[in-house]
Amino acid sequence: MQPQPVSASLTLGGESGKPAPARKLVAAERREIGGISLGSYVMFVRACGGLLYWALFAAAYLGTQALDLGSAWWLRRWTSANATDRSEVQEYLLVYALITFAGVAGSAVRCKSASFSLSHGGLRPTDLAT
Repeated sequence: MQPQPVSASLTLGGESGKPAPARKLVAAERREIGGISLGSYVMFVRACGGLLYWALFAAAYLGTQALDLGSAWWLRRWTSANATDRSEVQEYLLVYALITFAGVAGSAVRCKSASFSLSHGGLRPTDLAT
């Protein structure tokens, strides 16, 4: 018995002989018109730490800015005082060093919290959207 040749006329669409309609693999995108909704902003704030986190971040930012201004003000006061006594110079230097150290520590906290928010904020938006 000899093998039979394969027929070249296969029907894909069923009995009618017409090819089946192509199916879409990806749904059409939905496009919003207008501004960004309030819900999008709320989801962003929640994903990046919540309202308490952002309130503390704003306080840290304003605090470090105030310390920067304070150190400049204290330095201006120190230079206009014409302090010559050793104890007086040490007092000005100590206050200036404390203000500067507090500003550096506050900036470190602020930068670390911003880094935390950016690295962890991108991990949760899909969880919050559902």
